[in-house]
Amino acid sequence: MNAVFDLSRFTAKPTATTTAIILFGLWLFATAFNIDKAYHVDDTAYLEMAHWIAQNPLHPMSGLLSWGADYEQIHFTNQPPLYFYLMAGWGLLFGWSEIAMHTLMSIFTFWVIWGFYRLSRIVTPDAPLLPTALLALSPAFVVSQNTMVDIPLLALWIEFFRVLLDPNVSGRWRYLFAGVLCGLAMLVKYTSLVLLPALVLHIMIAGYFAQLAWVLLPISILAAWSGFNYWEYGGIHMAGRPVASKPVSAYLYSVLYWVSVLGAITPFAGLFFYARKNLPVTRGNSLFWNAVLILFCGAYLFIFVWLIAFPDRHAINVVIQFLFLLTGFSLLGILIELALKKLVNKNLNVDELVLLCWIFTAAGFIVVLAPFMAERHVMLALPPILLLCNAWFVSKLKSSWVITAALVFSVLLTTFVSGPISGSCAGSDTSSGLVSTNTAGGISETGSIFVTSDVEEFSATVTGKGC
Repeated sequence: MNAVFDLSRFTAKPTATTTAIILFGLWLFATAFNIDKAYHVDDTAYLEMAHWIAQNPLHPMSGLLSWGADYEQIHFTNQPPLYFYLMAGWGLLFGWSEIAMHTLMSIFTFWVIWGFYRLSRIVTPDAPLLPTALLALSPAFVVSQNTMVDIPLLALWIEFFRVLLDPNVSGRWRYLFAGVLCGLAMLVKYTSLVLLPALVLHIMIAGYFAQLAWVLLPISILAAWSGFNYWEYGGIHMAGRPVASKPVSAYLYSVLYWVSVLGAITPFAGLFFYARKNLPVTRGNSLFWNAVLILFCGAYLFIFVWLIAFPDRHAINVVIQFLFLLTGFSLLGILIELALKKLVNKNLNVDELVLLCWIFTAAGFIVVLAPFMAERHVMLALPPILLLCNAWFVSKLKSSWVITAALVFSVLLTTFVSGPISGSCAGSDTSSGLVSTNTAGGISETGSIFVTSDVEEFSATVTGKGC
């Protein structure tokens, strides 16, 4: 096989040329699905906000926006406007078409892929391409490209953690750059508040107590933004975000939904289960992971056979729920099990602790504060999951055919999922898509995980996202 396309190289150290070709190919694959995709979901609202900023750059939160009923000022929306300033400048230069705006997004798509490869080289230097490919080929990453802020946010997060964990960056510069990136990320989306604990954790564990003052840098950026809000419209934008009180049962449901969406966006998880069962374990443990792997593969096979044979019937709903929950809980179970073993053996290092912090703070923020669960929310915790799984056991796997199968399956499923959504949305009203606008993340307002009979609607459900 040609060296460039030899998939076994994803677990080795290829040449610089081969690496560049693979990374460019991953970017091209992801960008191809988005470059001419029709505006949909919240895209139109963000476009209106960018239009307003282009004309009123000193009053970004004072424009009027309609979600289909009454008009309200922009400051009632959830997102701070840093990315919309970039959209405004880009739109003035290149126009406001889908291709123009998605070209801007493709820059951040490349940043995610390149930045995550560089981060992977720090955490798993022997096999950095595999986690990079799994992220770039995942349905969550490909479908999340639009004009919303999740891909730019992910790029900033990955760069933040790369700077934080890079041993070649000195202490003072590390925390200066990380503080700036944290502050910028918070001005893209307030979910980035979860970066603060990671920054503090790294400083404390590394013993650089004199560098704790750098934590004030992102806090100062957020304070300056809040002061600007007060000057502009007499309020503080972040403080005005609605936080509804919920019963304990609602939080438990949110945990289940988060785990389910994690299972939905990791079709390559069979690779992890196969690698896990090949670790030195007891006979009972080996049987358990064999059973998980068989159920995982069997469920996907059943779903696709059913969709081909009976596309108008609903009987696969339970199977999909089972598959997603099995995958999500199994992935988290592996991480928790191995993390506890390393903690007991006192060989859990600083990088691994920071990555675990990334997973659970990102998950906690979404579970507690997000009004609904979408694949783009859960995607923020996917990079550290890939890194830890690769570092702890996947990189030790010698069966290249399993890695090849996981990569090919990810490509096929992402193509299956992304293609119908793009095509169907292109001819639809941007205010309504394949699934109801009252649903997200494969979760209905009534609190049940749903699936429909139509193949395209199933595609939207698998990724937790409709048009």
